[in-house]
Amino acid sequence: MSFPLVPRGRYAFKAFTLIELLTVIAIIGILAGITFGVVKGVGEHGKITRATAELASLTTALESYRQYYGDYPWVGSDANDDQIDPNENDFNPLPNDRAYDFFRALNGRYNPRKEVLKRQINLSGATKEKYSRSFIQARDFSLERNDPTQDKPIGMMNLPIPDESPAEDDPDFSNALLDPWGHRYLYYYRDQSSPAAATLWKEPSYLLYSAGPDGLASAPASNGTRPAGTGIDADNIYAQP
Repeated sequence: MSFPLVPRGRYAFKAFTLIELLTVIAIIGILAGITFGVVKGVGEHGKITRATAELASLTTALESYRQYYGDYPWVGSDANDDQIDPNENDFNPLPNDRAYDFFRALNGRYNPRKEVLKRQINLSGATKEKYSRSFIQARDFSLERNDPTQDKPIGMMNLPIPDESPAEDDPDFSNALLDPWGHRYLYYYRDQSSPAAATLWKEPSYLLYSAGPDGLASAPASNGTRPAGTGIDADNIYAQP
């Protein structure tokens, strides 16, 4: 006795046509696109919120720095700076790199004129080098790199702080603070390279910002005027001094 391979009569079903299948696939694609867009939008909003909070934290640190030293950290010129267009393959900290200067100042290495601050203390007959106070907790931020003399992966945040180990010299290190998109926070203020360069800055305060989701930004004018806010600077996120 044989049975028909295709049901007939009242139990028969109708197969989908090609048009119906394509319509279902298109609807699924649209729904998936909407879901992806919503998830991505939520993620971007979270990063913007985090960048705003970190900029506020850096603003507080800079104000503490100014109260301690009488001025904000001075920095080098753009001619010796790869901050706007960083070379991801270059892990050699440059002594005149703006991002490293900013990091070192807030961690007690530089005074406003970028002079290295350290003192000698005598501990049980041994002389130890100590730096000034830190104004930020490095572990609260994403970092570009670690001390090249230490065997730690890029981005780890358990960096040493001044006076953490009284019996040891305070370690010196260079780094850069990164925004939630993995790009350097941009800090501009007076240029310490020469007295003439320093006088070009006319703004009463510094300029600190994230390049935003696109990672692209322009440098301010030499007098401190912020970028126009169009094109690549439309999504910049600025601190409020």
